[in-house]
Amino acid sequence: MSEAIVYVHALWGTKHGVGYITCEAKEILLEHIRINADVKGIKVDAINSRPDHVHCLFSLPRVLSLSRAIQYMKGESSYWANQTKLFQTGFQWEEDYRALSVSEGCLDKVRAYIMEQDALHERFSYADESRMFSVLMELLCRA
Repeated sequence: MSEAIVYVHALWGTKHGVGYITCEAKEILLEHIRINADVKGIKVDAINSRPDHVHCLFSLPRVLSLSRAIQYMKGESSYWANQTKLFQTGFQWEEDYRALSVSEGCLDKVRAYIMEQDALHERFSYADESRMFSVLMELLCRA
């Protein structure tokens, strides 16, 4: 049987940077993304959010394209959030996303980066982080 393990660190934001993801909704939304991804064969390794964006480290199954995996996580979660009225207003993700492959040697650093989002965003806005995503991850994995 063929085997391929590709780890991806993806970052995506809410439509227009709206801070939908409150403390109360955060764990519910992230757990839903994790469960739905697992159903699709996408193994979420680490996931965290801020009010206006999500970071997700996952292993990409060999039968899915990156764009399809991201679509499953983003599209289904926004549909579900609206159906369950998780947020008081209509919820949407922005169309774009950022994604980078992650080497096995850098997984622990990326996990820590994802889990330390609150501290990071005392210094950087989501817009800054999104714009510098590739450079930040390169520097992180070199350290």
